[in-house]
Amino acid sequence: MIKYTSVVCCFLIFICTASGQLLNGDFRFADGLYHTHEALLKNQPDLESDTSRYEIISSGSTGNLFAALKGDELISLDHFDSILYIVENGRVYINADEDLRRLHRFVLLSVQGKIGLFERDYEEKVVVPIKAYNPLNGQPFRSGEIEKKVRTTIPYLLVFETGKFMPFTYRNFLGLISDDKELVNQVLEIDTEDRNEKLYKCLLIYNDRNSFDLENNND
Repeated sequence: MIKYTSVVCCFLIFICTASGQLLNGDFRFADGLYHTHEALLKNQPDLESDTSRYEIISSGSTGNLFAALKGDELISLDHFDSILYIVENGRVYINADEDLRRLHRFVLLSVQGKIGLFERDYEEKVVVPIKAYNPLNGQPFRSGEIEKKVRTTIPYLLVFETGKFMPFTYRNFLGLISDDKELVNQVLEIDTEDRNEKLYKCLLIYNDRNSFDLENNND
């Protein structure tokens, strides 16, 4: 019985060793600042999260992380332009290329796996029509256009093997999951109604079926 147990334990150890570091929602990266995707694959930050130099502010409601240099002088935001990722409490945040009130914004990688998911939102100016109404009869008597600032949210995919970012579109997603023929067929059957929600579920299914091993992809 003892011999049998020893064999089972050795077998389990072999499986764990062979599997390497599988990237899933439970995996936590080393905290720090990463200049490149290659550094993230190796799980080796280029800079440590030095609280004496950096101020990291987390916004749990939005999934944003704000970073700035500490000091009495004007904060230099250029310092963070070369930082691609910040990992805080094991979670990955991606450079959003946006500075807000002297803070540099990073957005949460909300889905981890062979294909990751995050959202970027942009401020843009749009022209909207307006009308003025007569208070006596409720009829419009003047119309025109005004320029308005709005924020547009765009979901992005992160291909972990290459570090490539691309918009989360129907066509892009189909191209990335070509190695899973069964899921491809399911995606092809998705109609336009609630397509985004269904594609999101298919992304989770794909990552669950197709593991990504960090140790075997950081050569």
